Amino acid sequence: MRRVAPAVITMFAYALALVLMGALTYLARPEGVGWAKAATAVLVPSIAAAMMIVCAVLSMQVKSSYRNAMIGIHLGLVLPLLVAVGAGMRVPSSLEKNRAYYAAQSLEAEGAPQAEAVEDVAPEFPLGYQAVGIGGVAALSVFAFIALLAQRPRLEKPGREEDETPDERPADPPRPMSAPVSAAPAPSPAPEEPEEPETAPLPADPDQDKPDDRV
Repeated sequence: MRRVAPAVITMFAYALALVLMGALTYLARPEGVGWAKAATAVLVPSIAAAMMIVCAVLSMQVKSSYRNAMIGIHLGLVLPLLVAVGAGMRVPSSLEKNRAYYAAQSLEAEGAPQAEAVEDVAPEFPLGYQAVGIGGVAALSVFAFIALLAQRPRLEKPGREEDETPDERPADPPRPMSAPVSAAPAPSPAPEEPEEPETAPLPADPDQDKPDDRV
């Protein structure tokens, strides 16, 4: 859980920021714009925020379900990028309509003959608030994508070693052949010390056993 905690926190923060951005865009609408026309400013970011919360919840299941955690992490990484691309593609259209509105207002003020033709194409209300809100969502999504990419946890599949059978486990690498050990030369026998010759007993003195004849 500690590995995915930074990414999960970023996902929740990004979802909250999307809702706040949509609410601010809705509140910044000009007078005369009904809630139905400005509802997309809140609806689209809220849907993206709900999807991001689902991704965060799935990512938190890293201990109970490895598959759900991987789905949540990868979808949570892709979702901000998709939101950024979609919002970025709408910014030029909103800016163009906003310019058309102010061009029609300028021509109408001058009393130009082509004012009526421009008014048919121009929107009824300025869409600058919409362009700013969509641009903010796109910038926020790019920042969230970079943050999640930097915080992407690298998870190892649990129980990988236990699931492997002995036949599926990789064989041990062959051990390098060691050089043959030459037999150590037998120690040479110690030189025998020369035996000392046994000395023959001295002959007894014949005169020793004779009785003394001297009186």
